[in-house]
Amino acid sequence: MSSCLLDCFEFSDRHTSENLAEEQLRVAREWQVDEKVVCCVSDNAANITNAMNIFKWTHHPCLAHTINLIVRDALKVMKPTVDKVKAAVEYFHRSTVGAEKRKSTQRQMVLPELRPKQDCTTRWNSTFYMLKQFLDSKNAIISTLANVNAPVDALTQEEWKVVEEVCRVLEPFEQVTVEFSGESYVTASKMTLLCKGLQRITASHQREANVTTGHVTELMDTLCSSMDRKFHRMEYNHVLSEIATLTQ
Repeated sequence: MSSCLLDCFEFSDRHTSENLAEEQLRVAREWQVDEKVVCCVSDNAANITNAMNIFKWTHHPCLAHTINLIVRDALKVMKPTVDKVKAAVEYFHRSTVGAEKRKSTQRQMVLPELRPKQDCTTRWNSTFYMLKQFLDSKNAIISTLANVNAPVDALTQEEWKVVEEVCRVLEPFEQVTVEFSGESYVTASKMTLLCKGLQRITASHQREANVTTGHVTELMDTLCSSMDRKFHRMEYNHVLSEIATLTQ
């Protein structure tokens, strides 16, 4: 596997579909590959998607970005709980007293001295890592926040249950995101299989009633609905089928 950067330049014009299409075609013609393009991959922005349609290049949205949109949208239903976790994490990052007390408590409880992770708005899995590590340090965090009288709202038992269940539901999405972020192996050939797998495993959580909290049930419904739209008829995509066949 290898990749080549054909051009990198400041683009000061308006990012309309027409302007983007013109620049992409210019670069492709400069390198004499405009008649050799098999497929273009980009994020899901409407302007870049429409740009591809202007000169009829086959276009596929980046799956990692698609999953980011799906999960970010679903996480909105539990925003109050996520905001509470973020506030606590931010407190530990800015308070020396809180951070030292947290580390001391973790040592006393024979727990790893994990520094709470902060999330990034453009990467949904950073929110997953924040929630997962927060959950792994649950007892130390509860004790520390109580002892230092931190100016943040503590999570209720119900909210801790929400965090636990959402981590279990989202773990397969994190695994697929990591798999599709690889640069040294072919990923498109796995797309159909892994997307259908995400749909099946999320549906199984619904059928088997593995989730008891209302927010996470709503989150799963949103995930399933979004995947139905985004992954519709993916198995009939001829480009993905050809890539899967060629990489066997």
